[in-house]
Amino acid sequence: MKHFLASMHQAGRCAGLVAGLAVGSAGAQILPPNPDPTCTVSQADFNGWFQSQPGPDQAVKAADSINLDTNGNCNFYKWSAQMFLWLTSPATGPYQGNRVLDSQIFYQLDKGNLVRQDNTVPRNLALRATKFGPDGLPIVIDAEGRLREVLPAPKRVGLTAAEGTAPIEIAAVRSTANGTADFLNAQGQQVGSLTPKVSVDMLPQNLGRLAALAPAPRAANDRALAVTDPRQQIADALTAKKVLIEIATRNGSVFMEAGTGRLVSLSPGQAGGDGVLVSQQDAVVFYEVLVNDVYAWYLTGRKTPNGIAPTYDKNNASTFGLFPTTQSDLKAILDFAQAYGGPSSFPDGNALAVEVKMSWVDASTLPNNAQGYITRQASIPVYDRSNSADWIPQGNKVVTVALVGAHIVGSANGHPEMIWATFEHQANAPLATYTYTSGGQTVTVPSNTAGKWTFSADGAKPVYNEELGRYDSDTGQIKAAAPPLPIGPANVLRQKAWGVAADGVPNQEDATPAAAATQVISLNADVRAKLAAAGAGSDPRFNYLLIGATWTLGGGEPNGQYPANPGVNNEIGTSMLTNSTMETFMQGADTSFKSGTNCFDCHGSSGQNPKVKADTFVSHIFGSINPLPLIAQTKGK
Repeated sequence: MKHFLASMHQAGRCAGLVAGLAVGSAGAQILPPNPDPTCTVSQADFNGWFQSQPGPDQAVKAADSINLDTNGNCNFYKWSAQMFLWLTSPATGPYQGNRVLDSQIFYQLDKGNLVRQDNTVPRNLALRATKFGPDGLPIVIDAEGRLREVLPAPKRVGLTAAEGTAPIEIAAVRSTANGTADFLNAQGQQVGSLTPKVSVDMLPQNLGRLAALAPAPRAANDRALAVTDPRQQIADALTAKKVLIEIATRNGSVFMEAGTGRLVSLSPGQAGGDGVLVSQQDAVVFYEVLVNDVYAWYLTGRKTPNGIAPTYDKNNASTFGLFPTTQSDLKAILDFAQAYGGPSSFPDGNALAVEVKMSWVDASTLPNNAQGYITRQASIPVYDRSNSADWIPQGNKVVTVALVGAHIVGSANGHPEMIWATFEHQANAPLATYTYTSGGQTVTVPSNTAGKWTFSADGAKPVYNEELGRYDSDTGQIKAAAPPLPIGPANVLRQKAWGVAADGVPNQEDATPAAAATQVISLNADVRAKLAAAGAGSDPRFNYLLIGATWTLGGGEPNGQYPANPGVNNEIGTSMLTNSTMETFMQGADTSFKSGTNCFDCHGSSGQNPKVKADTFVSHIFGSINPLPLIAQTKGK
């Protein structure tokens, strides 16, 4: 078997991607003509989104999540569109700052703490953190298009080749006839077989989400109490789940399936997670995570004894609780905030709990000095790039950055799993083949990579979405992910153009991929037309597109993408949703539902909550964030 890295450079692996969206003279995504109007917003409702009236740079109100009409997918997409326009609105009235996203109602996540925004200080942006799976482990996509969680083998000199032997340096790995691994030393001699199971020393010191894999604590007098150490129980559970074990060799990493010892090749472009996205202008993409005041005070109340019930215990899934979805939930959060020195009101209260992740790039590297982009000041890392395989951090600098992507996630009426919506700037990247309907007929839009794109070369060909740089969180360095290829720009293609796979039934409402894509396209076209009619065609918000939104039927615990098992799996809406600036390397090798991921593949519920609704485990950050510091209690609780 060829070394797994070789598979990354086989253009034929992406041969099925022969279609995509035409590019205009500016290299921007152009919405296809005359979509069937299957999802539109009435003029009266559109006017009602605004604080005063539609127009350039006019402020938009947050969507009313408490009273969201959950009948029909279109209402979820309209919620998404309004939330983006609100988030990127000029800050007026109770909001202080440049835009709402810069205002004091949002807190930036910084090393486990929530930092209230100060518009007088540039925000710190960071490189991509590891993409995490449902158990909080790094993830990759294997050659069959499946999301797999990964644990590194213990970092030490060499590896124990077999039980009871001394550590031996593994120089290479070869596949046996049955697909398992033989390990070779520097002389090419076989040194044995690695025991294919997860060991306790592979687990991180801070278990985080992994703690949910251990049974909940029992009473001390329970004679049935297991004597097995919880960390060993977690290791055994991960072995049973067949996670991948990453083994470093002189020739790069190889991935072995726990429990079987089978060697697993990765999807083209995958190099083991921690991927760094670099634009065609050699600008690194940086990220930040924000939560609104409702989220921050809800989390603080849940993590304060005698605060908001139930008191959160990261080691007991039955205490994880649900994100707020009702007026009474909001009242409990506000009552707690008022009792502990918080705000007297939430300007965005009806939005409920909101979590935002945004991707930014140095604005000076974009055409026309980033005209047509949402911009702001930020502090970003600077690198010594003299070694094309190892970029070394050299401090920070303050620059103007431009928004290229945004996830907007929020709880809503009957949906504690949260609605997961994503947006991109229209000039980001070309699209793979997709279909939509016009005049009642299905139309295929072929792929066209020609044009000037931020993350793809003019006329790019496969391999797409190739991971060329990896972030080392221990040192802050960016290292080549696929030597001898240098760190640099990849050719990005959005595989599921509008969050919909090219095959299967996408959700409970749309029988075909074309029908599902048309709803998103139709709403984008309708909102743009109404903005243009109001003279807001020059507003930078005009240049961002809703890619899609996903949620679960009835707010239930996510159990799988709808097209994989229609009528059983409950992840609906645009059920194969990714953002090409955030899940660049997680999109899969083609447009099928069997390849790639949806938001809930990583953001699953605990599976141990006795309630039928999805719990706070869907948020990767909820369990790890420290509560806000509290002022002495001013009211009786």
